[in-house]
Order: sequence, then structure tokens, then C-alpha cells
Amino acid sequence: MILDFHIHSNTSPDNKLEIDQIYAAAVEKNLKYVCITNHHEFIARLSDLGFTLDEIKIKKYLDHFSNLKLNSATKIFFGTEIGYWENKEEEIKQFINSVKFDFVIGSVHGLGEIELSNSKSRFKIKNQPELQQQIVEDYFVKLKNAIKSQLFDVIGHIDIFKKIMPEPDFDTLKIKWEEIADLLVQHDIGFEINTSYKNYFGEKPELAIYPNKEIVKLFVEKGVKKITIGSDTHAIEQVGNQIEKVEEFLKSLDVKQICYFKERNSVFVDL
Repeated sequence: MILDFHIHSNTSPDNKLEIDQIYAAAVEKNLKYVCITNHHEFIARLSDLGFTLDEIKIKKYLDHFSNLKLNSATKIFFGTEIGYWENKEEEIKQFINSVKFDFVIGSVHGLGEIELSNSKSRFKIKNQPELQQQIVEDYFVKLKNAIKSQLFDVIGHIDIFKKIMPEPDFDTLKIKWEEIADLLVQHDIGFEINTSYKNYFGEKPELAIYPNKEIVKLFVEKGVKKITIGSDTHAIEQVGNQIEKVEEFLKSLDVKQICYFKERNSVFVDL
């Protein structure tokens, strides 16, 4: 396995993992490049819960990095995952510029009071097809703005809405995904293949990922070059989850390289 570039440690309340535990697991699984991408949120209801990287947490975060006993076969990088909100762009920019991150994931985690990243939200919109359709429409508007902001290196779990509703048919959204692909290319932003997908509405697909295989194929055909892979680890057994399967899938699409990031610069590696 080459890389796992979406891993969370214990700076957020949803996680108890120490960085040394994560790194040991990555070494054991022969991952070459890994990145810790802890949450930083700018809206009150999430920051109040502890989904932030304040100065104390960042210092602790960096101290853990400096104390790691490194293995030459596995390189580890320092990143963050930031929830995107249109009215917080300047704050996001200032935060990113204040810390020397290697890698920044931008994710649309919520729309108003609907938490797309919280599977419990599915109960709020159950049996409401019109609301589900509106969520998808609103999501694409916000996703486009996140890309246009050019704040991020890649966009995370790019069809995250399927976590809280049945997945819409690809063909009905194909034009929208084509527009997203064009924006990614235009702004030189990448996307991640996130292996944490769990389908609450039917059988688990053979390759359980965000975005689905059809979207990945479309993005590749449209010329999106910057592709990362991430497990979105919140528990130690998730490190490297499905990474090998994703690498094989990308090879089947004739993708030759994926990338990791160092000091916010993309570095391409052969599959």
C-alpha cells in the first residue's frame, strides 16, 4: 500500500488514538506515506464540542510528531481537515496560513442544521424525498464554492450526502459531477478517495468509497490529476482500510500516479 492521507488522532472528542499508535500501525501495514488530518471546525456547535485545533492542541499535536521514532520506510505528514462554510472563508484562510501544514482537506460536513457527516442525520430526513433532493442541490452549490475558494489541497469524501440518504442514481447527477470535475481541473484542486463509506440503505458495495466508482472514473476521464486516498481513520483497525483495493481500481482505470502532499505541494508517486 502506498498512502493513507486521511487519519484522525485524539485532538477531537470522537477519537482516542495517539499518533505513535497510528504510526506503528502504518509501519506494520507497509504504508509508505501517511498524514494525520485532525478536524478543525469554525461553526459554534462543532467547535464547542471540541472539533477544533486551538493553540494548545496544535502544540501537543506537533510535540507528538517531534517525539516519534521514525521508520525510514514510512513517512508521516502533518495535516488538517477543515469543514467549509462560505461565511468563514477569511477565518479559514487565516488559520491555514498560521500553521505550517503539509496538507489541507476541505470537506462539506454540513448544510444549515443538517450534519451530512453524522449518520444519525438520516433519521431526520427519513421518508422525505423532497428534502433529500434539496439537500443534494444545496450540497452541490456549497461544494462548488469550496472548490472556487482555492483554500484546500483536495476535497474530502466528495459525495458525503449518501451517508444520510439513499445514494442518488449516477446518471441523474452526471452533469453536476461533470461540472465539479471541470472546476477541480480549472482550480488545480484534487479529490480524495475516502474508504470509510458505510451504506446504511442497502448492501455494502464491493468497493465502499466516497466518491463512488462511477464518479472516480468520470473525474479521471475529465483530467483531474491530484488524487489522494484516505481511510478517515477514527479507530486503529481502520488504518489502511481498503487502500490496496482502491489502488488496484485506479490501475484498472489506467491511472499511473496518485499524490501525497508536503508543505502544501503535491508529490506524485507511481501506482
